[in-house]
Amino acid sequence: MKDKIINWLKTNRMSDDTKTRMIVSDIIHDFIQDLGLDRQWVSVSGYKELPLGDWLVELEGEKLLQTCRRRSNVAIIGGHFAFDMPRVISYQPLPPSPTEDKA
Repeated sequence: MKDKIINWLKTNRMSDDTKTRMIVSDIIHDFIQDLGLDRQWVSVSGYKELPLGDWLVELEGEKLLQTCRRRSNVAIIGGHFAFDMPRVISYQPLPPSPTEDKA
């Protein structure tokens, strides 16, 4: 389950169905809390305050989580331009990729 969620986060696969987004977002939010990663959230008042890089962002509204790729002149959140998405209220580094068991 953990591997599927992290891979999903990294590939930005997202359904247009709002209910599905909310369910998946809740699962990911709980998963992040279980890993103890939620203590790394940094509050911001919009995507323009994000440092350059790849981030997990929390959007204003129904506890929506998405991946964000911030570059010098553009930010993409969940496959959409950041200005088309709800306001970013916090961010943290993406969870680390799971290492494959080579045994």
